[in-house]
Amino acid sequence: PDAQKKTFRMADGARATIVRSVSLNQAVITVEGMADLPDGKVYELWLQHGDKMVAAGFLPSGSDDTVLLTGDAASASAVGITAEPEGGSPEPTLSTAVLLPFDEA
Repeated sequence: PDAQKKTFRMADGARATIVRSVSLNQAVITVEGMADLPDGKVYELWLQHGDKMVAAGFLPSGSDDTVLLTGDAASASAVGITAEPEGGSPEPTLSTAVLLPFDEA
């Protein structure tokens, strides 16, 4: 019952919808129209905790998909999406980052 939902439109026209339940400590992201990435790249998802970004999963490249984020969604302030090398990165590549704040949810 405490689920918050917010839809964001990105600069390239893609859409991301985030649903978060603080009581369940979970969040789900649904994306539509994400652009294909070059071979060897993947969309990585992040949860923002203060000034730290924590890896939270992956999106298939160039697809419409729904992903349950891993990690502490209840205390996170935002979800980030970055383009990373296949297999992910220990830290987000900020030049590719899209940040979707929960406080707008």
